[in-house]
Amino acid sequence: MKYQYNFTIKGRNWIHRVPVITIPIHKACFVKAHLVIILLLFASCTQDPDLKLPQHVEEMENVNVIKSDHQHRSISFIKDQVFIDLNNHIIGSLGSVVIDDIGRVYVADLSQKVVHVFNKNGSYLTSLGRDGFGPGEFNYISSMQINNNSIYVHDWYQKRIHVFSLNSLKFERTIMFNHVSNHSLNLQSKTLNLFFVRSDGSMLMSFSNPRDQFLNEINEFYFVDSKGRIKSERVFVEKDVRYRYQIPVMGMVVVLPFYRKSLIAMSNDDYIFKAWSEELLIQVHDSSGNYKYSLYYPYKNVKLKFDDIARSYEDTEALNAIRNAEYEEETWPALNDFIVDDEKNIWISTIVEDFDIYAWWVLENTGEVITKFEWPRNKPIEVVKNSYIYTRQTDKETGLQQIVRYRIEFEDV
Repeated sequence: MKYQYNFTIKGRNWIHRVPVITIPIHKACFVKAHLVIILLLFASCTQDPDLKLPQHVEEMENVNVIKSDHQHRSISFIKDQVFIDLNNHIIGSLGSVVIDDIGRVYVADLSQKVVHVFNKNGSYLTSLGRDGFGPGEFNYISSMQINNNSIYVHDWYQKRIHVFSLNSLKFERTIMFNHVSNHSLNLQSKTLNLFFVRSDGSMLMSFSNPRDQFLNEINEFYFVDSKGRIKSERVFVEKDVRYRYQIPVMGMVVVLPFYRKSLIAMSNDDYIFKAWSEELLIQVHDSSGNYKYSLYYPYKNVKLKFDDIARSYEDTEALNAIRNAEYEEETWPALNDFIVDDEKNIWISTIVEDFDIYAWWVLENTGEVITKFEWPRNKPIEVVKNSYIYTRQTDKETGLQQIVRYRIEFEDV
């Protein structure tokens, strides 16, 4: 059997594309050969002398520098379905949103402390859990994940995860962390922040000190088994720089919106994607946490202006404090967020001059730009799955939030 590969590599003064390499290869060896060839190309590429790279990028191994922003597909979105019927099912405060493989939508209600479930056609199905401190009950739903035919719901205050079956939509078990002390990391003094469920039922989890929660938050990542026991040494450490962007306002602390943060996602084959919002540099790690390669895109960050910052605040005291504050940074971050979809494509929202929108990039996991598009900031994209995007929107008349689904349509350029 023959497969054709299109690779993007770096030339002397430009990045050019090798048109076609035709390789006779047995089907069973395709995936492994594909990865080996990509890594060999990453390692052998020479740097474009006309492109000045940051020193830390220069020093990294296996970096694919994408100088061209050529896109080979156009994209359009067709509004398909609205979830949360404002006449019948009012959600007090919309939190995390996840989608299962058959298109059901799960929405965390932070006020009612339940998870609402909607069918693919938008009809209301049922709710999971309730307010309380017992099995399957919530005090604060911080995030949710779907994998292994289950939905995992994290209660931040109670340091535990409740697991519900996707088949029966019934409570199955609780994973506790605050009583587990089988590792040098004392979980009783830590807060569980992020978690990602892996295909074997284990999890990648980050823990931090509670006192750092609103300051310079340091997240330590570990692999944890299905019972909540740490099964690895520390995989990596990520930091959110917040303390430089805090100002006191009327006895409170305001964290300004341009602080730098870590962004992490996991693909459905357990690969880990990491980024620092300051720049368009995406690091890819395998399912064991080992570094494989990076994707870097030269990007000019938007200049920081008071008027842009002030758009988020109406309080006079806050605005005066912001106006008189001294900032170490002169630009906004490059990235707002990124998502890895179920086809392992990377969706990145970048910060541009127009503060009514984000400029989104859709990339293949090898770095090639599939397409770019603009999307309103006030309609954030929450999930990309099953050839749909799911967005969070606010009804203009009622002010209540809804989940709106759009069908994605690509067209070759």
